[in-house]
Amino acid sequence: MLGRIILRSFERILDNVPFINTVYRTVKQIVDTFSQQKKAVFQEVVLLEYPRKKSYVLGFLTSKARGETQSVTGEEIVNIFVPTTPNPTSGFLLMLPQEDITRLDMSIPEGMKLIISGGAVVPQHSSEKAVTIN
Repeated sequence: MLGRIILRSFERILDNVPFINTVYRTVKQIVDTFSQQKKAVFQEVVLLEYPRKKSYVLGFLTSKARGETQSVTGEEIVNIFVPTTPNPTSGFLLMLPQEDITRLDMSIPEGMKLIISGGAVVPQHSSEKAVTIN
């Protein structure tokens, strides 16, 4: 109870500070959205060529496109969130044709570790796991 009162007071103070109030409300909305979701936001890890050919980026499939984006393109479009390194809470959304993505066997936590570490922590591929080192 005391914690809620302190939190509300802190939020009122932040609401009166220009720029910080906008940033705080935006971050709070994102956190609330992700925490209230009953299903995982990321469905699987994907690889795509970006920003040019033969340059690859790791992304997370969030959903299949629906509505206007789907009808305007006339293609089967998927939504891919591409996080930034080392802070995966920021990033950008790419809407791509299904055939432009490569689905990976990597788990979501493994993909996050790879991104947060800047590529220093690379998960083993299933073919590497099968090899026994004596």
